Amino acid sequence: MLKKKYDIVISIAFSSFGLLLALAALEITLRISSNDLTKQAVALNDRPKNYYTPADSANLQDYKVLKPKPKNTFRIAAVGDSFTFGPYLQFDDAYPKRLERWLNLNRTRAIPEQDNPVNIEVINYGVPRFSTFHEVGAVKQALVEGADLILLQITLNDPEQKLYWPTELIPDEAGEIGAVSSNSWFGNLRIVKFVRQRLNNTRSQRLYRDYFFKLFERDTADYEKFLNAFTEIRKLTERHKKPLIAVVFPLFGVEVGDKYPFWSLHEQLKNDLIGRAIPFFDISAAFRGMPVERLQVLPGFDRHPNEIAHRIAAEQILEELHTRGLLPAGVYPTRIEPRRIGINRAASAASDQPDLGADSP
Repeated sequence: MLKKKYDIVISIAFSSFGLLLALAALEITLRISSNDLTKQAVALNDRPKNYYTPADSANLQDYKVLKPKPKNTFRIAAVGDSFTFGPYLQFDDAYPKRLERWLNLNRTRAIPEQDNPVNIEVINYGVPRFSTFHEVGAVKQALVEGADLILLQITLNDPEQKLYWPTELIPDEAGEIGAVSSNSWFGNLRIVKFVRQRLNNTRSQRLYRDYFFKLFERDTADYEKFLNAFTEIRKLTERHKKPLIAVVFPLFGVEVGDKYPFWSLHEQLKNDLIGRAIPFFDISAAFRGMPVERLQVLPGFDRHPNEIAHRIAAEQILEELHTRGLLPAGVYPTRIEPRRIGINRAASAASDQPDLGADSP
């Protein structure tokens, strides 16, 4: 009997010692990896040191809007929120200016009047923290300033009537999990911090998801204002006899793929736009399968789209406007290359390098 108890005690002691060794190894591993992750987070902050804007512009959105509109100019108004404005980007890296550059590629620099007399302007009317309700005024301004086409950018936070900034949920907002003081030896263990961080991340993701689903609850005053704003914008463009088209962006807080939690909200938005006779297209599929870290302007800190995401958006918008016949004749780029890895067309076409095009993950 005594020997049996002794064997049990020895077994428990060895098991406990093994568990302590495993936890110690895990602690060391987490300390090493956390240092590497900290260095990586710092390295990923590649935002510009300075932001350069036109000398005569009255804001940080775009060039000065000329009044009256110059002759032979087709003016596209990109109306939206921070996803159009482009925080942490040079102003001409946001999708409106990328689109503008491509639509003017056919103009001969030496004798523009002999090839394509139409100059394209894509003016950025995006204002951070605006919702569709606020954008009614921006549409009015754009139409007064001679817009020939209204491009209305929509994000899933647009039913929110208060001003919004889609950064990470911080502990003060999400309610950090865990009551262990970080000043204690136990609270400073990487294992404890790792578990708490995982729990907080899970909770933040749930709150992030729930926030948007709550915005899309029907039969609420805010959602009714959201839908009424669409109707008002459509009536404004009809009154001025100018075309309107909406472009729906995805959220970049989670990967756009099969597990993207907001597809049902995109579908609801689609039905709402159809019900109000507003032409639209959704560019979310263009980002399918791309890691969010590759698309966020400050990975892990700010979920706004970066230069890569804005370039992809501009490509999608260019093709859609062309397909729908919303552009003046002769402005869609005529020289289109499948690759750009050599100095001339023949060299690029003959290259045996892999084609890393839009279908590549």
